[in-house]
Amino acid sequence: QYLYGEGMLFSGSEDGTIRVWDLWNSSGGTCLQVYKGHERAIRCIEVLNGGELVFSGGGDGKIRRWRQGACDKVMDANNGPIQCLKKLDEERIVSGSFDKTVKIWNQKYGECELELRGHNWAVNALVVGSKGELFSASSDGSIRVWNLSNQMPTEEIKPIPSSPSTPKSLLKVRR
Repeated sequence: QYLYGEGMLFSGSEDGTIRVWDLWNSSGGTCLQVYKGHERAIRCIEVLNGGELVFSGGGDGKIRRWRQGACDKVMDANNGPIQCLKKLDEERIVSGSFDKTVKIWNQKYGECELELRGHNWAVNALVVGSKGELFSASSDGSIRVWNLSNQMPTEEIKPIPSSPSTPKSLLKVRR
């Protein structure tokens, strides 16, 4: 048993494992625990409740839910690697995948509640807005803003024409 919370770091690896690190250890960080289960590289991790609940997305196309180090739910999520995960609210998480989709999952039951399509390439990053909107960034060069009440994109933010930049991450800034 480990006390999850401040001073903890979760890392995902190419070998499909997640490691839990104690950063406040006097030796500069100690690996406390290793989670094993994914068949390919860990692409993303979303940590909830101070580490008591962890979701991981892998190159194997699966999302795994971990409770204090034990995998208790496997969601066969997509037809490609899971690129990103984000907490939507207390009951749901969102995944973005190489298969161009954004999916909303019920955390408790591990079921897909909603699939959003609109990108033409892999979905690399997600941000939940303060007004309930969802932003998704894709390798197609676009950032989409989704209205979750009607399941439609409300806006598409296009990159500068002929720009080589592809959005790989999004960050919400609070005012």
